[in-house]
Amino acid sequence: MNIVDDKPQPFAHHAQLRSLSAADFRNFGAGHLAYVRPALIENRPGWAVHGADGTPVTFSSRREIAFVLARQNDLEPVSVQ
Repeated sequence: MNIVDDKPQPFAHHAQLRSLSAADFRNFGAGHLAYVRPALIENRPGWAVHGADGTPVTFSSRREIAFVLARQNDLEPVSVQ
């Protein structure tokens, strides 16, 4: 929020985000964000890393390593639960 005259004001981009199409929303953050979430791959629990568009990037048995792997791919990791 911006503070104008001591009153919180919403950022202009909030309105832009609300007007995104489904396709634009899927690509929001593409090339910049990685979603890290718990997953089960071949009956093994761990952490899946996906690009912002949902493309699988990698899998790790440890959450901390999943975050490191995302950063090594020049992506900013965020948790999704």
